[in-house]
Amino acid sequence: MQTQPNDTSDAMAKTIASVRSRFVATLEDRVLQLEHLKCQLSCTDKRSASLKMLQSEAHKIAGVAATIGFNEIGQRASEAENQIDLALARNLAQNDMSETLAVIDSFLDALENALDLPENW
Repeated sequence: MQTQPNDTSDAMAKTIASVRSRFVATLEDRVLQLEHLKCQLSCTDKRSASLKMLQSEAHKIAGVAATIGFNEIGQRASEAENQIDLALARNLAQNDMSETLAVIDSFLDALENALDLPENW
């Protein structure tokens, strides 16, 4: 028996809905983790490791967010990932981190805005 196009699209929609639900369920914890990492950027000895962890999380979120309907989060995550990559490449000092921090804040704001959405959005 061949799979019908509607069966395939229904299965895909259910899969995306499931991934979206898991994403939303973990969002608050992710925001807290990312905010903690951002706070660690003020510690010179933890800056590089924290940037790498922030970049890794931004990369993961950028990869999935747009697919599950969170386009702004995906865009902000991608911007954060790219800005952090620049910061790591330049080995920026704390006083040169203002642009990177602003992009990370924008990313966090997008994540926090999603926390305010209705559950069935």
